[in-house]
Amino acid sequence: MGVKRKAWIDVARGTAIILVTLMHVSFIVEAATGGNTGVWPEVNRFFRPLRMPLFFIIAGSLAANAVRRPLSMTTPRTIGLAWVYFLWSALQAVHLALTLAAENEGALGVGEVVTSFLAPTGVWFFYALVLYFLVARAAVVALHRWAPLILLPAAAVSASAGLLEGISTVDINPGFGFVYFGSVYSNVVWYFAGLFGLPVLAYLRRVSTPLTALLAVAVYSLGYHAINVAWVPGEFGWLLSAFAVAAAVMVLAVLPLTSRLSQAIAAVGRRTLPIYAVQWLFLDLLTRLVVATDILDVLGDPDVVASVVSPIVATLIVALSWWFGGVATRGRLAFLFQAPRRLLGTARQQKTPSEGAPVS
Repeated sequence: MGVKRKAWIDVARGTAIILVTLMHVSFIVEAATGGNTGVWPEVNRFFRPLRMPLFFIIAGSLAANAVRRPLSMTTPRTIGLAWVYFLWSALQAVHLALTLAAENEGALGVGEVVTSFLAPTGVWFFYALVLYFLVARAAVVALHRWAPLILLPAAAVSASAGLLEGISTVDINPGFGFVYFGSVYSNVVWYFAGLFGLPVLAYLRRVSTPLTALLAVAVYSLGYHAINVAWVPGEFGWLLSAFAVAAAVMVLAVLPLTSRLSQAIAAVGRRTLPIYAVQWLFLDLLTRLVVATDILDVLGDPDVVASVVSPIVATLIVALSWWFGGVATRGRLAFLFQAPRRLLGTARQQKTPSEGAPVS
C-alpha cells in the first residue's frame, strides 16, 4: 500500500469529515425540533464506531515513515499541529469570553483558560495527533523493531476508555463544551493500528471483491445490532470499530473513485484540517439562528424537517469551511492552519500535515 497519498485515503477522510459535520448539525437540529427527530440520530449511531477510528487509522498510516525520523525532521507533526491546536483553542476561548460578557454571565478565569488548553477540549483531534505521534516516536526509539508491541497497552487503554475518562475529570467552564479525554483514550489504538498495520490494510484491499465487501458490511451490521440492540456488552465496542474500519477499507477498494462525487469527496478529504478547525464557527452561527428565530418550528413536521434540513446544512458548512480553508492557506491567513516557519526549524519546508479531522 505505501504511505503516499492515494485516492481512497482522501475519499475515506472526506466521507468521515462529512459524517462528523452531519452529526454536529443533527445535534443542533434535534435540540431545536424537540429531541430524537428524523432519520439522522440512527444514522449517526450506526456510523459512530467508524468515524473516528477511520480517521485515526489513516492518520497513523500517513505517519508510518515520519515516526522513524528524528523529531527535528518531523516538527510539522508536533510543533505544527500543536500550533493549530493552541491557536484555535485560544480563538474559542476569546469567543466564549465575548459571549459571556455580552450575556452578562461573568468572565473567564485564567485557570479555566489554561485548563482548556491543557485538557482536550474543542479541537481535541489535533491534541490527540500530537500526543499519539510523540508516544509512537518514543516507542520506536525505545523498542526498535518491537515497537508494534505498543498496540497491546494501547488496546488496553482504548478498552478501558470509559473507566479512565471517569478519573480524568477537570473543572472547566461548560461553555468550552465537552472535555474529550474519553475520545483520546478510546482512539489511541486506531492510530497505532494505522501506524504499524499497513500490511493488514494492504491485505484487506487486495482480497476485496464486491462480494467480500458486502459480506464485511453485513458482519458489521450484525455486530452493530448485537451490541446496540441485543445482549452483547458495550465493552466490545472496540471490536465493532475494527469490523467497521475493515468493511470501509474493503468497500473503498471496490468502489470506482473516478466519478465527480468521489472526486468532490476526495477534495474534501484533502482539506480536512481547516474544515475541522473552522466548522465550529458555522455551527455556532447555526445554533444562534435556530434558537433566535425558531425558524425550524414553522417549516412543518419535526421529523421531516430534521431529516431534510440536517444534510443540507451539513453540506453547506463543509463547503464553506472547505472554501475558507483554501483561501486562507493561499494568503495571509495561512498562519491559522500552518505554524510559522521559524517554529518548525529544519523541517520548515514541510506543511502541517492534514491527516484528517474530527470527531466524536
